[in-house]
Amino acid sequence: SYCYWLMGALADSPQAAAKFVGLYKTFQAAGGAVAWRINALAYPPLTQLSINWALLGAALIVAIPTVLSITRSPEIEGEVDGVKGETDDISVKERTSYAERF
Repeated sequence: SYCYWLMGALADSPQAAAKFVGLYKTFQAAGGAVAWRINALAYPPLTQLSINWALLGAALIVAIPTVLSITRSPEIEGEVDGVKGETDDISVKERTSYAERF
């Protein structure tokens, strides 16, 4: 998903990626708990909708600068572990989907 790609792009090591994923899962679980509690207290549907939109707006205030801070990775020239850094020699015909391979 996009969230996991974003965390991978921000992380410079597996340890940093693990921290980002842990933080993401923490907020995901907290959001589920808040949603359950709001429903358990029998708030009217319009109030639930308003709370959801407020949380979405707050999340976007944090997410948009984070997404805009992603920069393009530097291209590797030469060979690294026997793999060429340039991908121009890969044709579109060589790329097949998982279903086409079997």
